[in-house]
Amino acid sequence: RERAEPNERERMVAAAIDNLPARQRSAIMLTYGEGMSNAEVAEILDTSVSAGETLLVRGKQNLRRSLGGMIDKDE
Repeated sequence: RERAEPNERERMVAAAIDNLPARQRSAIMLTYGEGMSNAEVAEILDTSVSAGETLLVRGKQNLRRSLGGMIDKDE
């Protein structure tokens, strides 16, 4: 059972990310998946750094809503 839980959690997180609006999903994936800076993400998404940061914040808010209390609210 312990082995199944992390896999289930990963599946739930992946599904929640897949359900994000495209630009929020891109911001999340580029920042956390690829380790890019906000400036790099903004350049790739062809937007300002502040708009890229907003996409990231909204993406994280949507993930928190989708996943309930499964992720830490401080991250």
